[in-house]
Amino acid sequence: RAEEAVAAVQTLRARPELKESRLGFLGFSQAGWVVPYASQHSTADFIVLIGPAINWREQGFYYMQQRLAAEGAEPPVIAAAIATERAAYAQRFSPQTVMQPCASRCTRDDFERRNALSDARQDIAAQRVPVMVLMGAQDLNVSSKETLTVWSRLLPVATSRCLREVKDATHGLLRAKWFNYQLSEQWPRWTQWGFLAAGQSAYAPGALNAISEWVLERRC
Repeated sequence: RAEEAVAAVQTLRARPELKESRLGFLGFSQAGWVVPYASQHSTADFIVLIGPAINWREQGFYYMQQRLAAEGAEPPVIAAAIATERAAYAQRFSPQTVMQPCASRCTRDDFERRNALSDARQDIAAQRVPVMVLMGAQDLNVSSKETLTVWSRLLPVATSRCLREVKDATHGLLRAKWFNYQLSEQWPRWTQWGFLAAGQSAYAPGALNAISEWVLERRC
């Protein structure tokens, strides 16, 4: 994915009509691993990340915690389930197992295995282009606190930045009151129709404008 993103920037750079344009990456969720790496191997002028995770394993445990809580599980039950999952995860995934090639055509299980030890910290520390990170305050998929803390701590001091938590917003910056589900497949029919009818109003107030204003004017 990173290689494809880098190739896209290179292709756009080669177009005469875009010679004077600033080009950058905009990515959601798993782009938290892809874009920081891609930006080091391209001539991107900026990156914007929405709901990016830091560590694949920890993101999975956070997701599990939120799912179980939504299902009504008590805190001790959640803690025990995560402890069991941690042990199983450590046994299943190691530096050796994640690097094994796919048996034939890669499957979803292979995708998970080959990314199981992914962590963005090293690539975050290597950033040199302006960065915007927006996290929904009600994100059920990725820990807003962890992501903003890590980016704030590791991003080089001289790097222009805008690291923000968006009030009442979901993982994808939608209005949490209406759209706060972990997966769009979980949306009831009325939510699907509401999303189509709402248009840009489906997003948390000011979220989309914040992105465009920062890209164009570096105004956080």
